[in-house]
Amino acid sequence: MSVGKVLLVDDDHEICQMLSVLLGAHGYETVEVYDGHTALNFIQHNWLDAVLVDVQIPNMSGIELLKQVLYEKPDLPVIMMTGYAGVADAVAVMKAGAIDYIVKPFRHEHVIRAIRCALQVCRLGCPLEGGLQVESELHKRMGPSQTISHLAADVRRVAHTDFTVVLQGETGTGKSLLAKVIHEASPRAKQPFVVMDCGAIPETLLESELFGYEKGAFTGANRYKAGQFKLAQQGTLFLDEIGNMSLAFQMKLLCVLQEKTILPLGGNKRLPVDVRLLVASNQDLSRAVAEGTFREDLYYRLNEFSIYLPALRGRSKDILYLAENFRIESNKDTNKTVSGFSKGAENLLKNYSWPGNVRQLRMAVRRAILLSDEVITEEHIQLHSLNSKKGEVEIISLSGQYEDFSLKDIIRKNTESVERKVLTEVLELTQGNKAKAARLLQVDYKTIHTKLKKYGISHPCCAVTENKTISDIF
Repeated sequence: MSVGKVLLVDDDHEICQMLSVLLGAHGYETVEVYDGHTALNFIQHNWLDAVLVDVQIPNMSGIELLKQVLYEKPDLPVIMMTGYAGVADAVAVMKAGAIDYIVKPFRHEHVIRAIRCALQVCRLGCPLEGGLQVESELHKRMGPSQTISHLAADVRRVAHTDFTVVLQGETGTGKSLLAKVIHEASPRAKQPFVVMDCGAIPETLLESELFGYEKGAFTGANRYKAGQFKLAQQGTLFLDEIGNMSLAFQMKLLCVLQEKTILPLGGNKRLPVDVRLLVASNQDLSRAVAEGTFREDLYYRLNEFSIYLPALRGRSKDILYLAENFRIESNKDTNKTVSGFSKGAENLLKNYSWPGNVRQLRMAVRRAILLSDEVITEEHIQLHSLNSKKGEVEIISLSGQYEDFSLKDIIRKNTESVERKVLTEVLELTQGNKAKAARLLQVDYKTIHTKLKKYGISHPCCAVTENKTISDIF
């Protein structure tokens, strides 16, 4: 007995034959067609459970076929197939209404999972839960590369458990996004997802923020306040930049994890908590343990499962995919119609090292949209403040002025100029978050505050007004 009837639309006959064999082995009935007009005619006159269509097909594009299907049979799930070369395709198909997409060359299990998920949505009429749509969500949000597929496999593996997960990777790689996806794919998805940046909260306030406080616990505590653990009850608590915790507070967190209770500041009774904990760090916690800045016992308690988020550099397909996403988003925000990127601009984006990762890429594209009228070229992508090699900055020359300054003066003026440029750029990358800027530059918060005051930098000059979107999670 067939578990579903699937229409395969691709002008590559070998692909269709391979998919027919694969789906047939899993109980699906398949029909193969090789162009858009034939596919549309078949859909209009036959009952189907799902359609699997390539983006590039004869007579009409796969997206045009998708739109026709949604118009005539809005409940029929359509899954798109797209190749690595079409980095804009994945953005377009999801916006056009595809229920999912798979990237060529694809793995067999990815195809079967996509079909099963599509049929579940269609037949149950409800959103997917658990790890079934993790891969499509991560590809949609982070890019079509095989690297993201490997990342999705790790997320699927751990999402349904209550394991504590350590997310590690450079600043701006998407650790907050990944934590959110893990929560959404877990049995706790309908419960709260609470985020706290440990680097943005002074040590003296960390205990009251995490555990809460009783009325009268300290001057100004005129009422009870629930902490983040209590707010995340039965849900997920995500602690970003956990490496910023002091050793003393790390011990308190370890006790909470072992006893599953918290003691609010000023309280005398421990309260039970049922919370799934996810933590993140932009530093190697195992190295921090070796250096004595992170407790070994807490590290092993947290590290039930770890996921490393790769940097954006080297993922050229993801770079162009995300850039296209940000172009569409920024066009809407600025009411412009910039049509795309020149070949030179694409090469520049692919070859730059992106020390600020996705966050920096987004800001660069948004700035380019503001500067461009039709197509984004190399001139519109301003990457001059920070060079591609870590630690290198642009030194300002005082050529022609040496007779007016001593060596000491020249060095001082260059130092100040470089500091001012780097601080402005990094604060822009972190969207005004001074704590994240301090971590990126590997200095303490007080130093950042002092330097900003010294140079009169009140706020980074972001070229475009920020609107919250899913990309802000990065």
